[in-house]
Amino acid sequence: MLDLAVRYASRWDGGNAFVGDGAAFRASLAALRAACQTLGRDPNGIDVSCSTNVLVLPNAAAAGALIDTIGAATGWPPEMVRDRYVIGAPDEVVRRLATAGEWSVSHVVCSLGGRPFTLWSEDMLTLFAAEVRPHLRGSLN
Repeated sequence: MLDLAVRYASRWDGGNAFVGDGAAFRASLAALRAACQTLGRDPNGIDVSCSTNVLVLPNAAAAGALIDTIGAATGWPPEMVRDRYVIGAPDEVVRRLATAGEWSVSHVVCSLGGRPFTLWSEDMLTLFAAEVRPHLRGSLN
């Protein structure tokens, strides 16, 4: 599949870049760039995106409570919940999403819920739009 992307694609989505420290995503991106070099294609000619599930809460206490709720429902320890989702108060979510720009990602597809293409609540959408998105303008789309 990587070979097809390098030969024909103008965009490449590396999936959830935010699992753990992003090492798996960065390795896939490095493989894409190396394949471009091998075929003589400029790696900057492929627009890079990723996706993630974002859960933004008004403050750290609310984020902690949701982490506990998700952990109780799934049996995951808090660190696994944090590893699986971009979750936290707006400043924490901004900080984590901004790392994608450091990896040359131009677009992040954010599902504001626990599963891809879901919405946790209208309040979460409003908070994301007001407190997260404005801080990422110019660095990510």
